Amino acid sequence: MQTMVHSVFQKMAEMGHTVCVRGLPADMEQERLEDKLLIHFLRERNGGGEISSIRIKATDPCAIITFEDSRVALNVYSCRPQFLEVDGKMYELSLSFPWQESLHLNKVIRDMSVTIDCNYLPLGEETIKTITENFPGLDIHYIKPQRLCTIKGSYSEVSDLVSHLKELLVDFEPPNEEDLQVSESPVDKNKTMVVLQGSEASKEEHPNPGLPFEGGVFEAYLPLTSKGQGFLQCLEKAFKQGFTFTVCPNNSTGRAKITWSRIPHKTIITGGKSGNGYPDTAYLKDLAEALRTCGIENAYSSYNH
Repeated sequence: MQTMVHSVFQKMAEMGHTVCVRGLPADMEQERLEDKLLIHFLRERNGGGEISSIRIKATDPCAIITFEDSRVALNVYSCRPQFLEVDGKMYELSLSFPWQESLHLNKVIRDMSVTIDCNYLPLGEETIKTITENFPGLDIHYIKPQRLCTIKGSYSEVSDLVSHLKELLVDFEPPNEEDLQVSESPVDKNKTMVVLQGSEASKEEHPNPGLPFEGGVFEAYLPLTSKGQGFLQCLEKAFKQGFTFTVCPNNSTGRAKITWSRIPHKTIITGGKSGNGYPDTAYLKDLAEALRTCGIENAYSSYNH
């Protein structure tokens, strides 16, 4: 989740540094056009400054120019009209910010609707519920038992949601038809509540046998596939054999507490590998290896199923 939040803020920051430029010369090679724009928007008299990137959208057509400093983007926008000289001919450029583009399209496209098949998402409906927390203006309707989801709202919000969904699915391998028919109530969350608050850690393998420790509530997520169900059974065995949690000292309180042990668990839905969430194409393989080292050999059969 941390990685996802970071990427959202990064995108918002980039929008403040970015201007959309239209009125470009037609029938010009992209490389030459980029060079002309680079020279033009580096010049101080045009309000310009250091440029991070220039991207030409041939289908629009327009140029997306991102400056290193948001103040430069504001200066460029303020220095209108802007004229680009190419081969002795002057082209008047039209400048706008990305958020202005969305507002304009919201007026043209009054509302937008998409239907999503939750069967093919990493964690089914949970994926939609998590992503849509950032889009309170959307109207969301779940259709059972087909496990479809209809989302309706403004053009900009629906488009942004679809973009987030596309990023999430980049490395995700969708389930096959057999996986979709495994269970009418597929497993999407393995929630374990530890009710050992104030009890004693009496096992010899604990760091401080006999000392009190704090319990807690822990959640982990598995894919909505037959592999995920197989791994759930393996994780239950690991829990019963004492491999899931360990007791660690807490220097701030002076009282030990329960934490995850050697077996990796996905504690959030999104965020990718670095954020301890999905997508992570290597997770099930890593999970199988960790379970194997704990003596749970049938984890590999779950992985290769």
